[in-house]
Amino acid sequence: MKFVKNSSCVIERNGGSHKGNEAVSHIKNKYEYFKDNIDTTEEFIEYTATRSTMSGKYYLVRCGNGEESKTKEWLLNELKSYRQKKRI
Repeated sequence: MKFVKNSSCVIERNGGSHKGNEAVSHIKNKYEYFKDNIDTTEEFIEYTATRSTMSGKYYLVRCGNGEESKTKEWLLNELKSYRQKKRI
């Protein structure tokens, strides 16, 4: 959550653009709803930051270069990088 909050990227969710702190608020709400189903970080990402529960549309992220990607891929890539750094 700290990574998302401190990011300068913009999260696109159901047609709206949200900065990191707004995205974190939404993720926290989804976590409260799904927390009994979440045991791993990957499940946390899947349940809270991948797609809209209502519309089924994927959340997108747009960073410095303006290129969009799915938030799931963005967060899983960051998780992989974080875990690699922890091993060193």
